[in-house]
Amino acid sequence: MAKIIIRKSGQLNSTSRKEKKYEPTQGSLGALLTGALREKKDQQKQVRKTVQQPFVDHKEIRSTTADKVLLQEFEKMASQSQQRVPDKKPQQPGASAQKEVASRKTVFESAGKKTPVKVDRQVHRLPSNKFQSAPKNTQKKEPIPSLTKVSNKPVTLDLLEKQQEKTNGSSVPSIPHDFLGCRAQAYTNLPENDIESDIIIGIDFGTSSTKVVVRDMVLNHAYAVPFSKYAPQENCYLLPTAVSVNQDGTLTLNPGDLTETALKIRFINNDSDIVIQSPSGDISLNVTELFVGYLALALREIRSWFFEQTQQQYAKTEIQWHINVGIPSENYDDTRLRQRFELATQIAWYASVQQQPVDIRLIKYSFMEIEATNRQFDLQNNSVLDDAHLHHSYFSTHPEVVMEVVGYVKSPLGEQGTHLLIDVGASTLDVASFRVGQRDGENIYPMLSCKVAQLGSGMLHRKRMEMIKLKLEVAINNIYAVEPIQPLPAVSEYKIGLCENDLEEHDVKFHAECRKVIGDVVRDTKLNRDAYSEVWTSKLPVFVCGGGSKEKIYKEIVQTISKSLSDALMGFQGFKVLDIPKPETLQAPSIAPNEYRRLAVAYGLSFSNDEIGEIIPQSAVEDNGLTRRIVEYADRFVGPEQM
Repeated sequence: MAKIIIRKSGQLNSTSRKEKKYEPTQGSLGALLTGALREKKDQQKQVRKTVQQPFVDHKEIRSTTADKVLLQEFEKMASQSQQRVPDKKPQQPGASAQKEVASRKTVFESAGKKTPVKVDRQVHRLPSNKFQSAPKNTQKKEPIPSLTKVSNKPVTLDLLEKQQEKTNGSSVPSIPHDFLGCRAQAYTNLPENDIESDIIIGIDFGTSSTKVVVRDMVLNHAYAVPFSKYAPQENCYLLPTAVSVNQDGTLTLNPGDLTETALKIRFINNDSDIVIQSPSGDISLNVTELFVGYLALALREIRSWFFEQTQQQYAKTEIQWHINVGIPSENYDDTRLRQRFELATQIAWYASVQQQPVDIRLIKYSFMEIEATNRQFDLQNNSVLDDAHLHHSYFSTHPEVVMEVVGYVKSPLGEQGTHLLIDVGASTLDVASFRVGQRDGENIYPMLSCKVAQLGSGMLHRKRMEMIKLKLEVAINNIYAVEPIQPLPAVSEYKIGLCENDLEEHDVKFHAECRKVIGDVVRDTKLNRDAYSEVWTSKLPVFVCGGGSKEKIYKEIVQTISKSLSDALMGFQGFKVLDIPKPETLQAPSIAPNEYRRLAVAYGLSFSNDEIGEIIPQSAVEDNGLTRRIVEYADRFVGPEQM
């Protein structure tokens, strides 16, 4: 008789070339058990084919407790029989990924045993078992049904509803894998030592792309993070601000079944809008949750790249992570929006360190976990629990315009006084004036006047295309309007095209809209906010930044508005356009010096709150303009009501 191998799944396989089934002696215990097992399988009409996998649901077939008991008794009977079962060690998946990496000298040892700077975090650690990681489930994925995307309507995912029925929403699915980006430390089992390092992740969320700079606060080493798998060929440091949802509910940075863009604008304006919904409405994903999923995937990519490049330096170092996020300067007074950004980042961090794929149920679970954790933080007096449950004080928001000039302020070229920054993004034109000063040895940045408009380079292209479409529709309608009894139009009339001046006339209007936004900020600063600044007697320092700033039309706008304001505002001497130099401490070998403007915000965000200084919101800065002086002067006169 052929030898029998009994696998964990309960399958019986023969070691002979021909397929033979185990036939126990008639009337024996084995025959009874085998018959019962076959009868059960006949009722289900399907055989499980998984190898070395726990019992899982597959094609609507469910395992029961009786199945497991039956198979356990059968295995026990077979092991005690006279037949010899050959020993075969099951292959351990992922064993190669669990090999220990040889210890290497840290960067502190190679730098002459430099003592790291201790940072007073005013926090303490609780026992690591206080909070547990997200629960795991090894449920096998089901076939993916077809999906269709409906404009301006939620997309239905039938599969998610079926999965929820099977798990009853009790746990988060998990696929065991050893992914470097899921770790908060270079090695999970850190040796006992006192080496710590504060690593700050500066994230610049753009409308079209996200830029990231990681900086070691102790060593003052900054690294621009490349996203080669997702970035455009011309600039590897640009991660598209887009996320896709597959039909099985997993999220990916690659193109998928449903791709959502404009995450930043939608998060700011309509954060509760539903993006994905099951037919019954039991499962849904809104803009905030989608934003969290995108950020969780981005954080995994950031840490994965960082550990691959620097694990020799940080293998024996406990890393204290901090994350700074940039927001539009006009929204910096919006306390609720800042809190939403910080909370979304905190939730995304928790989801990113879980050893499982980022999907809808993990995101939902992460929201509940962080909500409970933050309540515990309040009870424990601002304590930090573990690498997954970071205290919310480790997440901060800063205005993008100020962060853009932090590198300039810290460079030898940095000057104090009033400045103007014009940031040309893909969708927005962000203009802001602010002062750079010092108080008690700390940099301060009072925000003076800010304005944001949908006049970015991408919007210019969209407006041009809308104008072309309108022109073509008018021309086509005029041709179709010819009556059958009339003579045919001339051949030249069928050659539909644009006049040479059409685009120029359109750009003139766009030019004027941009000049108005910039002019309004400068006038408000000159007349109301900072009328007696010393820069008005010389020239106003101006930074022109952002991905769209290299376009010719925006350079012309800055030159034109500088001249017109000089004629309109008494004492105004025009602009002094400055370039933000690339810092020597920033390692970004794949970027040209003139392209540093794309990374300026992320680099500024890579500094700690203490290094940046105090940013004073616009609402907290009193007017210091001509109008205020006139009012104060008028108060000195005695009016008739006081006679």
